[in-house]
Amino acid sequence: MSLFCPNCRALLRRGRQGGTETSTCPKCGYSTSGSGAFPKGSRSVPQRPDYERDDVGTTMDDGNLEDDWEPRDTGVGIGEVGEKGIEKYLFPFDQIRDGQEHFAKDWTEVLDKGGHLVAYAPTGIGKTAAALGPAIKYAKEKGLKVFFLTSKQSQHTIAVNTLKAISQVFDLELKVSDIIAKQHMCPRSMAKEHPIIFTEFCKVEVKTKHCKYFMNFDPIAADHLKKNIMHVEEAKDYMTSKKVCPHRAELDLAKEADVIVCDYNYLFSDMYENLVNTMEVDVADIVLIVDEAHNLPDRIRNHLSDDLTHYRLGEAYNEVRPLDEKIAHYLRGMRDILKRLGKEAEGQKQMKLSREDLTERMDELFSSSLTDKLDLDTFIEDLLDLGQKYLHHGALKSSIISVANFLDGWRQSTSSIVRYIDVSDGERLSYRLLDPSEISKGVFHNVRASVLMSGTLFPTQMYADLLGLDAQRTTQKEYSSPFPQENRLVLVTRGLTTLYKARGPAMYDKYGEMLTQVCASVSGNVAVFPQSYDMLSEMRYQIERRNIPKKLIVEERGMKKTEREGVLEDLRRAKAWNGAILLGVQGGSFSEGVDYRDNLLSAVLVVGMPFPPPSLEVNALKDYYSERFGKWKGYDYAYLYPAMGKVLQAAGRGIRSETDRGVVLLADERFVQPKYSRAFPKNMKPRTPVSLKAELEEFFDEE
Repeated sequence: MSLFCPNCRALLRRGRQGGTETSTCPKCGYSTSGSGAFPKGSRSVPQRPDYERDDVGTTMDDGNLEDDWEPRDTGVGIGEVGEKGIEKYLFPFDQIRDGQEHFAKDWTEVLDKGGHLVAYAPTGIGKTAAALGPAIKYAKEKGLKVFFLTSKQSQHTIAVNTLKAISQVFDLELKVSDIIAKQHMCPRSMAKEHPIIFTEFCKVEVKTKHCKYFMNFDPIAADHLKKNIMHVEEAKDYMTSKKVCPHRAELDLAKEADVIVCDYNYLFSDMYENLVNTMEVDVADIVLIVDEAHNLPDRIRNHLSDDLTHYRLGEAYNEVRPLDEKIAHYLRGMRDILKRLGKEAEGQKQMKLSREDLTERMDELFSSSLTDKLDLDTFIEDLLDLGQKYLHHGALKSSIISVANFLDGWRQSTSSIVRYIDVSDGERLSYRLLDPSEISKGVFHNVRASVLMSGTLFPTQMYADLLGLDAQRTTQKEYSSPFPQENRLVLVTRGLTTLYKARGPAMYDKYGEMLTQVCASVSGNVAVFPQSYDMLSEMRYQIERRNIPKKLIVEERGMKKTEREGVLEDLRRAKAWNGAILLGVQGGSFSEGVDYRDNLLSAVLVVGMPFPPPSLEVNALKDYYSERFGKWKGYDYAYLYPAMGKVLQAAGRGIRSETDRGVVLLADERFVQPKYSRAFPKNMKPRTPVSLKAELEEFFDEE
């Protein structure tokens, strides 16, 4: 018996009438009983439902949308799950894939040891169900909480759907709190403002008790939220209708929840201490699941990095001047400091600075006053107070607070901060966190057990190093793709490279000839992902000048969600005809942020290697990693693997299920060089064809 309505795919609600088990859809009214009934005391194990895109929320996900909610009836890589297997892993389906079972088994063993599992698990394994079931079983037995952390809202939906299935199949009472950023849960109009603006607005409204949603408490609504597993959007709509703050309601629920689904920032940022205090949870009582964990190091680093420009200082000065002339004077002095630092960097694009290069100049500025003596601590506090006052007076934004936050971040004493001034486009002060383990190491050390999983978590050793995992507690695993290898052809082109010294009209013309050949041999949609927007422009020129008979769809910087969804619809329509060319960029929305279901792409071309351009920050990162992990790892961790991670993300866009077939063409001959080919996982070893045209035609003739 399915857990989901055959009409609208909503989760069915179970009941009993006259000894007969019934299922009713709360959304469309569908009801069933009789032949589909559950005998009293029995448990139904659902088939994998054909979950609709609408129910998942969107196909604009982070690029590795789980396959737990697709039909998997082909029998490929799937084994029957017996009663003991289901109970052991709390697996809510009647079939389990081989890789999924291995994953669940390894995770169960790591849980028993109180360790960490770093799992390279390619798309299709079904990581969510394999991770949640064993974690819940272990946590329930030990009186612990499960935290499921992910960076995209679409992954929240998949996790919550899995939890609903586990709860219903095993008649298991689960309290689940699904939390996203406070701003995205807020029902008020200010939720549309810039995050910094919203944060300060919310603080003031709560402090002054002006927010009716935050001040209101509805015990009946709270009890309803506790007894029903709800997606965050469902919970937001429900609590808003009750005039209750959805974010506060979910945090209240989290105090007694069995499972908390939330963003990385809730544990891996300065929110950490406030969160564990608010939720009244001991970190040692947490079982942690980190989904799409390849994103975690950069998310931590970016969260603790910032910039300061003349423009931001000018805005802050204009905001402060009517409120406090003295503080306005010091902000004007900061602009002079920035100009002087820029002159010292003359002749360079970037110049490295120390912590004291700014703080000592600020001390000199404060001491120049004959009447008032300030220090940096007091100045930052004054800025924060003035920023809140500015917002309280009805302003919709404040740069005062962002200047205060920058100064507070700049003066951090950690050795893994690089500070510099960039003068390539006006003076800009910057600081960047180099070592994410300064935040993550303590979290992983204290939690009971954790699993870090992703389809691009490769190499696993790098992520264990960067996040500071204890080697004695850590198990690293690479799982095989459940998709048939013969369904994917991975090739490297001959005679093509985006190496800087080889670029020019002749090389670009060769790329144009290759694109023409591929499009002539592939009847469906072709995605082309160059290494940069500059290279995208060159590829666009080559495509347009050749009048290739496929519709050209080009990724633009800053495309909105609705525009990106429109691109997917264009691709679906084009697939029925001769197909289209999607021209995006590696690391962009379409190479990492889209799930191309139903074999939407027949071929993916990855053009060049997206190495970061030379910069003071990247060099500092390389030197820091070399010192910590060894000379060669410095290069690998700062340059090679981050670039190859983008390549793997782009290359993985084409094959999203067991039945999909497609070509991955790595359009740079460097990909077969040992220096770079070692960065490919075992399930993706490219080769160079004798004849590209012949290989493509033979592959597609086999369909």
